[in-house]
Amino acid sequence: MMSDTVIDFVGIWQDVEQARLDAEAFPAVWGGRFTSSNPSDFLQRWFESELALPWRVWEHTDAIMFGRTPDSRPAQAERLLRAELFGGDGHLRLRRDGADRWQWRFVGLPGAGLPKDISGERWQPDPTVAMFRYREQVILWGKEIRKQEDKPETGVGLWWEDRVAGARLAYPPHLSGIERVYLHFYRYTQAGRTVLVQYLGLGNRKEVVSWPK
Repeated sequence: MMSDTVIDFVGIWQDVEQARLDAEAFPAVWGGRFTSSNPSDFLQRWFESELALPWRVWEHTDAIMFGRTPDSRPAQAERLLRAELFGGDGHLRLRRDGADRWQWRFVGLPGAGLPKDISGERWQPDPTVAMFRYREQVILWGKEIRKQEDKPETGVGLWWEDRVAGARLAYPPHLSGIERVYLHFYRYTQAGRTVLVQYLGLGNRKEVVSWPK
């Protein structure tokens, strides 16, 4: 059975060409490892930097918490498994790799450096291989069920999803009014493969919601 759907090959090609990056527009990518039973000192260096990374996600052994203010901190750093700090200036991903070992990666603006007293290795992509950047979004768990102040003691957040009914979904409160929350991100590809993902922020389907001033 034949379909009447017309594929816009010209439009697809234009989208691909618009996503192509010049070599000087490649993102700055840094990474490294360190040993510590508590990552607070490492994170503090990023908090004190001038980088705009207001969005925070803290994954502990027993809960995942979203940053509610630009100076959000992990509730229990010693129980932290992963952390995501992201915003207009880049995306820092921190991951526990053992009892006291940590791995981190930062994807930032072209030419971006590291905060003071942070050392790492810079990844240099092959400039002879074209890199493409696509802005995309994924829908997160939860449909907003109430707009009043979140009360952790109730066990139910402002958003709820029956498929993860045991999770208290409490996104930053200034997202109230957005029935379904989306994570916006850049996806970078080379040779048809995804090589990097850079979180941008949370918001509705169309755009990231700014932090209230």
